[in-house]
Amino acid sequence: MAGNPHAVGFVSVGTAAYEAARGTPIKLLAANGKVATMENVRRGDFPIVRTLHLVTEGKLDPHTEAFIAFCQSAETHDLVTEQFFVPLAP
Repeated sequence: MAGNPHAVGFVSVGTAAYEAARGTPIKLLAANGKVATMENVRRGDFPIVRTLHLVTEGKLDPHTEAFIAFCQSAETHDLVTEQFFVPLAP
């Protein structure tokens, strides 16, 4: 994507900002007049967002339920942030 000046791609705002800050020749575009920043995503001001999903099938066993609860807990916010995503609101 970065090598084609006419390319348009869709990645997380956090990943794009990280790459742009390190010199990757990409441009984060505004949407509806809102700048693509992690803070605007966090506040709900940036209109293009996607939710990360955990997909299961059938009745959940206790281990799976515990894993999903862990993934949604405040304990994982640092891991989520390190991967340039916005953690769930507490």
